[in-house]
Amino acid sequence: MKLQVHGVVQGVGFRPAVVKLAVKMDLSGHVRNNGSNVEVILSGGRYEANIFIEDLKAILPPLARIDNIEVGEGQPENDGFVILPSQRGSRSSPIPPDTSICQPCLDELMEPGNRREKYPFTNCTDCGARFSIIEDLPYDRPLTAMGDFPLCQSCLDEYEKMGDRRFHAQTISCPECGPQYTLYDGKGKPTKEGIEGFAKLIEDGKFGIMNGWGGSHIICSLEAGSSLREWYGREQKPFALMFRDEKAVGRYTKANEEELALLASRERPIVLVKKRDRPELDIVSPGLGNVGVMLPYSAVHHLLFKYLDKNIGAVIMTSANPQGEPMAITEDRILKLGETGSDKSPGIGGYLLHNRRIANRCDDSLIVHHAGHNYFIRRSRGFVPVPLPIANTGNFIGLGAHENLTSSIGSGGFIYPSQYIGKSSKYGVMDYLESATHHMLALRGMETVDGIGIDMHPGYGNRKLARKLADEFNCETMEIQHHWAHAASLLVDAGIDEAMVLTLDGTGYGADGNAWGGEVLLASLEKYERTGHLAEFPLLGGEAAVKDPKRLAYAMARLSNREYPILPDEEKIFDKMMATAPKTTSMGRVLDAVSCALEICDTRSYDGEPAMKLERYINSDLNIIDNKYNLIDTFNIKSGIIDHITPFGELLDMIPELPSDKEKQKLASAYVSGLVKALCEVAIETARSNNVKNIGLSGGVAYNIPIVEMFMKELNDHGFELIRHDKVPCGDGGISVGQCAIVGATGKK
Repeated sequence: MKLQVHGVVQGVGFRPAVVKLAVKMDLSGHVRNNGSNVEVILSGGRYEANIFIEDLKAILPPLARIDNIEVGEGQPENDGFVILPSQRGSRSSPIPPDTSICQPCLDELMEPGNRREKYPFTNCTDCGARFSIIEDLPYDRPLTAMGDFPLCQSCLDEYEKMGDRRFHAQTISCPECGPQYTLYDGKGKPTKEGIEGFAKLIEDGKFGIMNGWGGSHIICSLEAGSSLREWYGREQKPFALMFRDEKAVGRYTKANEEELALLASRERPIVLVKKRDRPELDIVSPGLGNVGVMLPYSAVHHLLFKYLDKNIGAVIMTSANPQGEPMAITEDRILKLGETGSDKSPGIGGYLLHNRRIANRCDDSLIVHHAGHNYFIRRSRGFVPVPLPIANTGNFIGLGAHENLTSSIGSGGFIYPSQYIGKSSKYGVMDYLESATHHMLALRGMETVDGIGIDMHPGYGNRKLARKLADEFNCETMEIQHHWAHAASLLVDAGIDEAMVLTLDGTGYGADGNAWGGEVLLASLEKYERTGHLAEFPLLGGEAAVKDPKRLAYAMARLSNREYPILPDEEKIFDKMMATAPKTTSMGRVLDAVSCALEICDTRSYDGEPAMKLERYINSDLNIIDNKYNLIDTFNIKSGIIDHITPFGELLDMIPELPSDKEKQKLASAYVSGLVKALCEVAIETARSNNVKNIGLSGGVAYNIPIVEMFMKELNDHGFELIRHDKVPCGDGGISVGQCAIVGATGKK
């Protein structure tokens, strides 16, 4: 009997599981990787195909997944049952992502006298680094970063012993033969203090940089947060926290059961959760109602907390990278990073670096979880390169937009999104995008490409890479409207063919050359129709208006015949700009204007800051709104165009001279709820007239949970269920997926 097993069957302990079952059933034959699948040849003993397959499914390792099994004829060429060397066939087998250390390995790590006690690279077939160390397929040790570390005799004995839980584990190592950490002092000189010394400098209020699996982090205590902001030049942008355990998470946050389960999952993402009223958290995420938290996922994290004072429940842990650049992964770049900060703070006190090469950078994944759905802000470690099914089987590439950049490749009926890349204005990011795309193409064995999807914006930096790849593969590029790509990413995510999609974000280059962002689209993967949108208003100074929300508030105030308090010189300049400034329909910019008008946030120091700080003032329970603040009837609609300007003028009239937080909440909720109701009205009318059953939400605004809840309730009241993201980022991190799917569906060659 010959079995061809397809699914997640490489790098997950699948072959050892087959051997154990075959020996138990007294079978002869072999198992081996074939690139696209695992081949199993069976003979003799007591077996039937169905029994073997069912028993195999029952003992699958935690990370393995069987998608289908082809059963045919085959005879073994050997006695007994063995693992044969891998063959390099086609490369359609999914690649396993990095997963957190499993409990048996964690027990060994903390067990006195165990030969892996306190060894930070402890792992087994069920856990550890995978994607971040894979250099090529098939998944065998020489083709990973662990190929630099030959096995000692003790590890080799475990590797070859069938009853051992590290039987045939490709990344097996120990203190005698594996990678090691070294602690360098603040000047980059090696010390003998190790992880314990690193913990001590964190306790002493210093900053440290630590290598991880797919990159590096800057780490410090919560008390040192203000100093880190000053040194790092990061005045407002939130930091992430790593907590000792779930109890510590509960002391600092209001994480619910679903969020705690996600935090403790084997993927171990950063999860945005509501924070408790603790002063130290105001430093971590100033002006926001939530905070990004994660739990230890690698052995070195557990050792760090082992050595830290037991009263320290959390540390700040943020990606170590120069502003806008990819994470530093090499020793020279990490040490240089320590020199880039301000002289006004203590600076980097030490560097905890390991000597295992990082084959693939992989940032921590970042998720907003709501009502059973994961809204990915970054889809990276733990989730990449898990593929998404599509109908088209050709070979295609999507290169994303500008912010939260990713690339995606389509091959064999699946889309493989890359890890989070960054912002494309930086050279280092573009170099990273190119290398990550080529690496994914190589892992999938793609030698031909049928088409490449790019954003319509003429100024995006990844267009140069698109031309380069088009020349390399002798194919064409296809310009795809930004919000259509958002809509398509939702269709792929939800597995549906067509929907009305509310694509709401900060900005995207429109088919008319203006900045779109408040769109109602009737979309499939083959085409889209813009059936409605927010009324246009001017971006005074273009990109300057994005960074200065008072320009947005002023423009909307003037359009509604209201005054807005700014400096006299600014007023003259802004008035001259009104007629000639580029126009936008962006809901993100509208939210920025509301945030500014309500004196919540009038500057933007990082992407989305004003709208993000507005979120905690929006309440989806509209019972809080007094009748005097009711704005719903002022949102007039004409030919699908929603007038949000008139209601903004009404909002300005209602703002008291010194508004309290409670009044800000009522006003913000009243305005936003009116906007949501109007958008739903346009979407519902078009859906019904076109017999479309699905209405969905995509774009960066979809991260705002109160707004999502408003959409859910409004659509539910009219007999629709809101289609939401779950596996593909709502924001620009999902654009490459949509581009890839559209190019594949439209047959662009």
